[in-house]
Amino acid sequence: QASGSAVLSLEVLSEVCATIVALWSNKFLRSRLLVQFEAIFNGFYGRILALLQRRPVAVDSNSFILNQSFDSECVIILESLVDIFCLLDESENINISPLESLFVAYDCNIACSDVTLDLIKGLCCCCGSTIASSNEQEGGVQLESPRQVPGYIRELCAEALIAGLKCLFHNVPLGDVVAQGSNPPLRDGLPLNQIEPDLRQIICKKNLLRAGAMLFNEKSTTGFKFLMDEGVLPSPLTPKDAAAFLRKGITLGLSKIAVGVYLGEMGKSSMPLKTYPECERDWFHQKVLKEYCNLFHFQSQSLLDGLRMFLSSFRLPGEAQQIDRIIQAFAESCGRQCVEAVDLNLFSDDDKKATDATYLLAFSIIMLNTDLHNDNIRPDRKMSVDAFVRNNSDYGRDVTDEGKPLPREFLESIYESIKMEEIRTEGEGAEGIMTVEQWTDVISGRCTHASDFGFESIAKTCSDGKGEVKFLVVEYIWKYILRAIDGFWSYDAGLSAGGSNSMLGAQEARLGMDLATELLIGVSNLKRQHIFDAIFASVCISSGLLSYDDDEVRRRNLFIQSVQKQSAVIVAIDIAKRSGNMSINCWKYVFGILFELRDLKLLGSKLLIESDPDLLNNAARKKWNSRMCLSHNRSFGGDNGNTDNSGVFNIVFSNIFANQVESSEEDVDGGSPDIVQSVHGKEKLFLWDEGGESDDEISDDHESVTGTDVVPSAGSLFENQLIHEDHFVYFEAPSQDKSQRMTQRARVRKRLAISCDFEALISESRFLTLEGVRHLLVAIVNLIKGGLFDMPGNTVQNEDGEINLRGIFDISPGSEAFAEVLICEIALKNRDRLGQIWDILEKHYLERLRSDKEDGIAEEILVSPGIEKCVTAVIRIGCRAVRREEITNRVIGVLKLLYPPVGKRAYECLNKHVGEGLWRMCNTDAGGLRVMDTKGWDALLGLIEWCAVSGADESESSGIENLSNDDPSLYAFRCLQFLLHSPDLKDAVPFDVVNVIQAIITSGDDKACPQLSVAALDLLLVLHSRLGVLMINSYVRPDVNDGDCFWLKYWLPVLSCMSNIVEHSKFDIVRHHALSMLTDVIIDSHGKVLSQKDVLSILMNKCVNLARGRFDALLKCEDMEEHVDAVNTEFELCLSLIFKPFLHYLHAKKLATNKRDFSDLWVSVLVTLRLLLGEHQEEEHSGMSDTSEHDTTSMMKRVRRRRLLTSTREVASERLQNAIMVLMAYGQIESADAQYEQGSLSDLTWKSIKSMQFCSTRIDEWVLLSNDGSSERVHVLETRSNYTSSESPDDNDRDEGINRIAQ
Repeated sequence: QASGSAVLSLEVLSEVCATIVALWSNKFLRSRLLVQFEAIFNGFYGRILALLQRRPVAVDSNSFILNQSFDSECVIILESLVDIFCLLDESENINISPLESLFVAYDCNIACSDVTLDLIKGLCCCCGSTIASSNEQEGGVQLESPRQVPGYIRELCAEALIAGLKCLFHNVPLGDVVAQGSNPPLRDGLPLNQIEPDLRQIICKKNLLRAGAMLFNEKSTTGFKFLMDEGVLPSPLTPKDAAAFLRKGITLGLSKIAVGVYLGEMGKSSMPLKTYPECERDWFHQKVLKEYCNLFHFQSQSLLDGLRMFLSSFRLPGEAQQIDRIIQAFAESCGRQCVEAVDLNLFSDDDKKATDATYLLAFSIIMLNTDLHNDNIRPDRKMSVDAFVRNNSDYGRDVTDEGKPLPREFLESIYESIKMEEIRTEGEGAEGIMTVEQWTDVISGRCTHASDFGFESIAKTCSDGKGEVKFLVVEYIWKYILRAIDGFWSYDAGLSAGGSNSMLGAQEARLGMDLATELLIGVSNLKRQHIFDAIFASVCISSGLLSYDDDEVRRRNLFIQSVQKQSAVIVAIDIAKRSGNMSINCWKYVFGILFELRDLKLLGSKLLIESDPDLLNNAARKKWNSRMCLSHNRSFGGDNGNTDNSGVFNIVFSNIFANQVESSEEDVDGGSPDIVQSVHGKEKLFLWDEGGESDDEISDDHESVTGTDVVPSAGSLFENQLIHEDHFVYFEAPSQDKSQRMTQRARVRKRLAISCDFEALISESRFLTLEGVRHLLVAIVNLIKGGLFDMPGNTVQNEDGEINLRGIFDISPGSEAFAEVLICEIALKNRDRLGQIWDILEKHYLERLRSDKEDGIAEEILVSPGIEKCVTAVIRIGCRAVRREEITNRVIGVLKLLYPPVGKRAYECLNKHVGEGLWRMCNTDAGGLRVMDTKGWDALLGLIEWCAVSGADESESSGIENLSNDDPSLYAFRCLQFLLHSPDLKDAVPFDVVNVIQAIITSGDDKACPQLSVAALDLLLVLHSRLGVLMINSYVRPDVNDGDCFWLKYWLPVLSCMSNIVEHSKFDIVRHHALSMLTDVIIDSHGKVLSQKDVLSILMNKCVNLARGRFDALLKCEDMEEHVDAVNTEFELCLSLIFKPFLHYLHAKKLATNKRDFSDLWVSVLVTLRLLLGEHQEEEHSGMSDTSEHDTTSMMKRVRRRRLLTSTREVASERLQNAIMVLMAYGQIESADAQYEQGSLSDLTWKSIKSMQFCSTRIDEWVLLSNDGSSERVHVLETRSNYTSSESPDDNDRDEGINRIAQ
């Protein structure tokens, strides 16, 4: 009962509800009782939901008892509604849910009210939604302080919604579903009188009628004009159509007050020079009133029942003239059809008299109703039954036939009926009382609907639409269910003593979870992407983790203290794992939640671990994190001085900074003006894998709390987990020591780890479609850029406003690094599809790592944790891209971003990361590198070269003397050593590797590590040994021709590299090794294909000139006597560099062909030797004459220097003598005592020798030897004649022949 004064037996109510369920479950009866069921759903279920929302708060014991009784009735009624919503009609090829049946039968019928929508709205309001009730929409009075709906009733309402959704989404049609956004909005204004009335168009027309009704309530003319313009009502408008709209429009929101006012208006009469719309004319009003009355079925009804039925459809206006016109029209219609006129014959046979009698009696009944039920009239002044009988027995002979007054019994029955039951004008449906007269009106007025639209028609409609009905139902109700979910998750924590973490909060969390999960899964299966996005966004927003208006401590506390917010996170992660192939915006919400959980240290440690080992060792990682801490500390106003990043300060600072979330937040004064300190403080969180060290970490083995074989819902699992935790906290934990108890944050972290499978979001991404993986990556990339949560056109609207699903995401430096790690992990999990997603990754890495300056000038930037993980991600992906021919070159080519000029110079601090990554890339699968093209090799070798020349921090560990084991130069050497010695890459490594080797040699020299330079020189020798294979099979360039030029193009860089090392290295061991290698390489068989011009050029530039430079440098060395062995060795190696290649190519007939060029070469040799054998001897003798003036130490140095130079000159003189003997044997020069032309080669030779003071005294001896060695000269000529054009003599044979000539 509306007032709660009458109490219905619960047993009787249970039987009534069971009867309703039984009737609905019978398909035959249901199809013939559709009209009756409309009245039941509106007047029974809908009304109880409305009354439930308006129930006042108990103020005394009586009201408390009444509320309890009312709640008991609500439980019985709602349980029957749950039973109805669970009744799925399953037959052959047809599965129809109750929501579909109700929706097609009523919501898709213009003549019926929106039963489905009203029930859903009522249930959602009882769940806590803020949707305005129909009572508020119609101007009804809402109680000022209604009570909150009890929790167990809210649970029944949620169960009804969940049951309806389960049946609705049962056996969702798969296959050809309607594409996203293909259906027009339900409020499209279309000329419906020209379109076939399918379901969607019926709904559109019904919505237009509803909009027209709202306009009519404000002004009748505006409403009619709108409906005519939209084609809902015909134009011109007829009175019959207008009357039908007024009669049926009540179910669509038409105000009874507005209807009564329009029916009572007289209208406007015609006037000169003025025109009015027809709907405002007097004649139109009269005809509308008449047609309106004719729409009622007064047959077989008493006048009183007909009047009750008539007045319940509108509200009488307050003006007497308007009431008079309405009652007059009623009398004309009812007076000819009512029981009193037809069956009882109480009125005159004359139609006019019968009408007048009906009019007078009806008017008297209305006055009696006002008199008896008006509280302002005193009881003693109210009309008595005798007065009523006396006033209506006889109306006079103009109305009442003579001898036929109205019987007293008839009038007394009317009086008693009015006295017992007031004539009410409230609306039927949820907010009104369903009287017998209204029920009769329903049955009689709409009985044609039942015969034309039975269950068979509903079944056909639901089965032929390929899910169209399901789509319409979802589009119609999802916004309201979403508000119910929000009602559960935003339930006032103050209502319960325990707050939102109490059992009531756990119940709210469970109900919201189950409802949200059911709705999201169903909508996802229906492929309604735009609806799914809006619902999913709302769920994520309900977590409270996407709002950054408060500082970190307050955000964390709000989340920890609300199980509702935690349940929203669980639903979001669970749906993301189930659905997978979500839109970009949905993934942005998911990862926005993950990043916020990481910032609040509520994310489990499993996700904060990379699948590959760290590129830095433990010591280097600690030092790197320490340096990052100090850098960020200075950025926010810390010490800007030169603070050592090691020692006690670093340890203390790291510990404080790692636990900054546990301490209170304070404003930092004097911060850097370049970094704006925000309210949320995210810019201070930069260690991506830090956790809550003060909390107990979760264990790998989680305890099961289900205790049953039945698979529970996600909400039930979460509620059981909360119950289990409460049992532990209140019963088991008190017996433990305080140090062993988990903090509240640790409990929440463990709770989320048990309920959410965060790792599956990444590990199971390989099961997503290609589009799903791309959406996943794009979402994370957009978040790193600081993208927006943007849901255009999909905001959630209701009567109270709308939810804006658009916001800016703020990401901390630590979460930015975490995002880069996730991108890399997803790419590695999908390495089989890496080529199809690489365009996204490549664009991202190009934007993040490319230098903004083309000239490669160092930029003033701070290498953030995100940049670090971005660099390591490129390397990690490159390691996995090996052997994938379709993607290897594209991935490896991106390595150019890691070093100048494409990359930023500031990345030099990441050289250890890059070095270790390069070693893993080369060592993982060397054979896979064969598939790389020029672009890939250029990038790889360029990065190795950059590692070789980049600096490195000092470390305690020692690798090769001054270099640590993780020095980038060592990594570069190891990579090249592995590449050059790998059998799989014997003909694949490009010859440009020579530049990388030279960089390593230079790096060893710069870092005071000659062992590295010597080892790199050996790599140069290995490269030289494979020169032919590399040039022919691997790296032939189109701009190089065949022949000697081709060989010179690739052989000469090897020689240049060695000569550069000889010229610039500051370590004698490196120079000696390079000189020895250079000599051997020049006389190698590769030179046989070179032309004489090229050979002469090499000997001149790489041998003679280089030796001359070293002679000059050694002779100027002031401490020569302190390094006697090294200097002596270098002198001998330089002499070998001059004479061994000279004699080798002389034998190979590569020198003597061009006399002029050969003469220039030989003269250059003599000039070089003059540095050793020239005028130094005289200077030395003059110096020795003054030795008495120096101390003993200085004298000893001069003695050692003289001995060193003397021995060196002896060797040089012998080498020169041998060369002259060979030249004389080949006939290139004549003996010193022979006759030769002035200016000839012989003349130049002997003149130069005579100018050498050390050799001038030995010329006669050389001439004698040359004259006595004629037989040996013949032997040399014979040996020379046996040489072939394709073959050179062995080095040992050559040296033996030369020695014989010298002897």
